[in-house]
Amino acid sequence: MVYTTGMIAQLLIPFAFTISYALAASLIVALTVVPTLGSLLLKKTKERKENWFDKLKNIYAKTLAFSLKHKVIPLLTAVILLVLCVIQTFNTGIATIDQAESNQLSVSMTLENGVTKKQAYKTADKVLDIISKIDGVSRVSGLDGNMSLTTSVVGSGVTDNYTVFSFYIITDDDIKNTDDYRRIKNEIIDKTKKIKCKEISASSSGMSDMSTLADTGLTVNIYGDEQEKLIDISEDVIKMMKSIKGVKKAENGITEADRALKLKIDRNKAAQYGLTVAQIFAQIAEKAKTEQKAITMKINDKSVDVNIVKKNDKLTYENILKTKITSEITGANAKTVKKEYRLKKFAKVSDSLSMNDIKRENQRTYLAVTGELDDDANSTLLSRELQKKLDKYTPPSGYDVEIAGSAIQTTDMLKQMAQAIALGFLLIYLIIVAQFQSFLSPFIIIFTVPLAFTGGMIGLMIFGMDISAISLMGFMILMGTVVNNGIVFVDYANRLRIDGMKKREALIETGKTRMRPILMTALTTILSMSVMVFSQDAGNAMQRSMAIVVSVGLLYSTLMTLYIIPILYDIFYRKTPKNIEIDEP
Repeated sequence: MVYTTGMIAQLLIPFAFTISYALAASLIVALTVVPTLGSLLLKKTKERKENWFDKLKNIYAKTLAFSLKHKVIPLLTAVILLVLCVIQTFNTGIATIDQAESNQLSVSMTLENGVTKKQAYKTADKVLDIISKIDGVSRVSGLDGNMSLTTSVVGSGVTDNYTVFSFYIITDDDIKNTDDYRRIKNEIIDKTKKIKCKEISASSSGMSDMSTLADTGLTVNIYGDEQEKLIDISEDVIKMMKSIKGVKKAENGITEADRALKLKIDRNKAAQYGLTVAQIFAQIAEKAKTEQKAITMKINDKSVDVNIVKKNDKLTYENILKTKITSEITGANAKTVKKEYRLKKFAKVSDSLSMNDIKRENQRTYLAVTGELDDDANSTLLSRELQKKLDKYTPPSGYDVEIAGSAIQTTDMLKQMAQAIALGFLLIYLIIVAQFQSFLSPFIIIFTVPLAFTGGMIGLMIFGMDISAISLMGFMILMGTVVNNGIVFVDYANRLRIDGMKKREALIETGKTRMRPILMTALTTILSMSVMVFSQDAGNAMQRSMAIVVSVGLLYSTLMTLYIIPILYDIFYRKTPKNIEIDEP
């Protein structure tokens, strides 16, 4: 169907009239009703004065004038606080991420080797009963060493492992803050101390994605060739760790089960009986076998291996020297004569420890000593104490002892974050230079960054927080925020001076005029961050240090900016700024 101009006009005329009526009605309301209501509502209005804010601005103007006359007092205060905060950074713990908790807790129990299935399940039932009665625990389940999330889904074979049990705990809905989760974990450890087992440990199971970044305690790697010397050095390192307050437990991973028999064979005596060292070890290895494949049978079209297990005459520490070694000697008549000798005729046995697995780094064998820390301990602080002890320790020639683990990872993280902050600092300075077309104004404004650092460190000290990657991100955010206050102040002061106002009068007038927007800008950020600062919810624990750095740092730097920036401006700006206009051709 083709629409003509007349037809379109006919369609639009009703809409046009409707719109006209609406506009006319709105105009009538605007001209009659609104003035009437306005006159009724605003008839008795009075001009309101913000007396309290005016008084605050007057007080600030007087204190700023005093500070401009006595510049040493505020500058010295800012420098002293900055130096103290720099010193405090060396005494503050450093962590990759802040400690956080999950509403899913896990408990691991390790039993002695050789425990029967009945005994293992009986012990596990006791642990389940203890955990379920703890206040705050909603549900708890347990798995033995034969089951896991993978075996239950994939259907792997049973391993008959009843020495390890895992328990998974769901807390009540009202358990939300970090202190409650720690209380539950501590109660589990305390109430299961009487359980007969090797070890029971509790941890948060919902933070698996961040577990690689968490503080894993102290780790020291010992590099060398001989296992015995590595173990001896590790025992010395364990003693050093245990002497440090905050280290709960230290171990090298070697237990009584890793004890080994060291067989020393006298080559000369063995040769007298017609034996070599290789022949002796080959016969001992053959006698040490307790299981041997005998035959392969077919049952229901399936191949089944039949193994013979030897349970009698096993080699033990007590009877190994009584083992008979066969010697074959060929006589002059080309006849082979076999004779048996006891191993004790040409060998001796000594007891020693052995590494159950050999670890290598850069083609060097090493043994790791690990230290478990208290809940409130920090690995970087304790690693500094341990390093002082290691510096005084002299290992044997060819052996090295180095701190490794989370302490090294945290140091690397700190270096990378410091490089990022330095790059951000440079970019901010260049942006301000481009804005002011000058190097002097950005130089004054950039002094707000040390003030922000001081305020952030004061916040971490007040709340007892460590320096972490999250808090360093807070410093980066803060660095980009605090310069806004300096930009607002310097820009307005330049305008007033260009208009002919004297320098100190311009600074005081700028402070009074720009005080409101500076405070409003700071308070909006501070109040928005205060929710995370004072929240005890475990979900906010990881971002809490960032919120503390931003809010406290912004509060301190804003207050100091109102005094330090005018003072620096008064010191460095000696010439009146000029507004240069370039005529376009």
